[in-house]
Amino acid sequence: ERTIGTDKMGIVGLNTAWHCDGERDKEALTPGVAILRDALEGISDCHIKFVLGHHPLDWMYPPHRQPIQSLLAAKHAIYLHGHMHTESFSNTLNGAGEFLAVQSGAGWQSPERSGFPSG
Repeated sequence: ERTIGTDKMGIVGLNTAWHCDGERDKEALTPGVAILRDALEGISDCHIKFVLGHHPLDWMYPPHRQPIQSLLAAKHAIYLHGHMHTESFSNTLNGAGEFLAVQSGAGWQSPERSGFPSG
């Protein structure tokens, strides 16, 4: 937690890469719904909440994806992630409300021909 001016900001680091093993990971990953719920409860008094993960939400195990999205929405969290080596954002509305997901490109200088452009 950190206070900037009068706003308290909380940051959660979320391991979305448990047991990762390449392209077969899509729709097979979960950081753990209870882990995210507990982490967000820990910063519930913050005005601004960021959750940092590596993978986009559509890579999450489908039965866990909706509960994860609902937690992010209910806590008004901003989900920041990468993995796809491109930039995008989405404003997602679900039963618990809405939340913002922001995807960033790679943060290092990679060779142009590598197929993994820098962000």
